[in-house]
Amino acid sequence: MIDLQIRAWAVALGLAQLALSVAFVVAGRGLLYGIGPRDEPPRQLGVIASRLERAYKNYIESFPFFAAAVLLGHVANPGRPALLVVVADRGPIWSLQKKILTFFADRTA
Repeated sequence: MIDLQIRAWAVALGLAQLALSVAFVVAGRGLLYGIGPRDEPPRQLGVIASRLERAYKNYIESFPFFAAAVLLGHVANPGRPALLVVVADRGPIWSLQKKILTFFADRTA
């Protein structure tokens, strides 16, 4: 049961990251660019908007691997969590914590 809760939190964090990224990118580039044909090159984003956009893209690239590892662990060991499942469940949470710490460490330097 705790595995499902952790996965749900990882998905919720991904949605929050999406919302933040979209808010900052729309503020930086404008809504018309977001809904338009994008024929012209985009305007340069600020530092925070760029970091949020890259963080969201990293999340989108890595989350399917975590989900696949969890499913593989459950299929390989039904009824009892394997080490792979435990690590894969917490992977997106640990990754986000690392990103937050790195972001604030870089901001204070």
